[in-house]
Amino acid sequence: MKVGIIGSLGYHESNITGPIMAELHASGHVVERIVPRNVDWFTSEGQKALPGLASGLAQADLSGFDALLFVDAWSFVLPIVLWNLAFKTFTARPLLAGILLGSTEMEGDVACAMPRARQYENFLFEAFDVIFTHGPHEAHRATTRNTGHPMPQFARKRPARDTQPKRVVYAHRWSADKGKDDFLALVRYSLDKGLGIDFVVTDAAAQPYVTALGVVVAGWQSQAGLREIGALGGYAWAGAKSELAAYALHDLISYGLAPLVSTHDAYQHIPSRFSWGSAEGAARIVDTGDNLSPHEWRAMGRSLVGAEGRIVDALEKAYRGRQP
Repeated sequence: MKVGIIGSLGYHESNITGPIMAELHASGHVVERIVPRNVDWFTSEGQKALPGLASGLAQADLSGFDALLFVDAWSFVLPIVLWNLAFKTFTARPLLAGILLGSTEMEGDVACAMPRARQYENFLFEAFDVIFTHGPHEAHRATTRNTGHPMPQFARKRPARDTQPKRVVYAHRWSADKGKDDFLALVRYSLDKGLGIDFVVTDAAAQPYVTALGVVVAGWQSQAGLREIGALGGYAWAGAKSELAAYALHDLISYGLAPLVSTHDAYQHIPSRFSWGSAEGAARIVDTGDNLSPHEWRAMGRSLVGAEGRIVDALEKAYRGRQP
């Protein structure tokens, strides 16, 4: 197959798009980027860039492609442009495939906060030939395949550490509200009880009152920055408002932090002793200093590794199914 890749994901490029492209190459397929641009769709800058990307896509030469793989931008713009092109440009249109990074059918998923999220999902399910998802939440859809999303960080060997220091790292975009209320509840609980827990936010958008509470705002972090934070030890936070594939969380865990996650369905693969239901419960976990064992880390990854291979297999199967 000749496969065109539409879109990239900034920070997630090394975790999602890159592994899929490498797997396609390894399987003998020809892969080309269409309108290459290293954009994080979920930032305000990324959203502002969408019209220009859509214009570039509308002018791109898509002839000769057997399949087009769209990396989810949570915006109607690119998939609609792509869908229109597929039907207007080709005598025999290519296979349309996409990767959906969230689900409105999972309670508390951040996808639910996106404008017209359910309509967006329904459009992808009806207009595209195959949609790759993470988890069983959309399994009843005829076009979905529960392949999981690539998680290459599970191939890493975690740094050895017997216990963790009393540090909690908020590994998400503050402005996207991925559980910051729960995080602040823990911060205030620690201050009230004098627990001496250090707190770090890996985003530059936290409000001034956060630093007034003693939280270190480290700013947006690259993989190298997350690795440095992981080397310091502590716990990677995930709140009740969650997402199907929490990449920054798993990156920090792979670099040496222990998980500190809510009881949300998205984290069922994480040992329950690292799950909390309240600020007090989270503080107790931090106070133990417990760390993941190498066995627990490997067990977490068993259901998540190899997703890029499953995506390519499903893409090949869908393509063969359309042949006369």
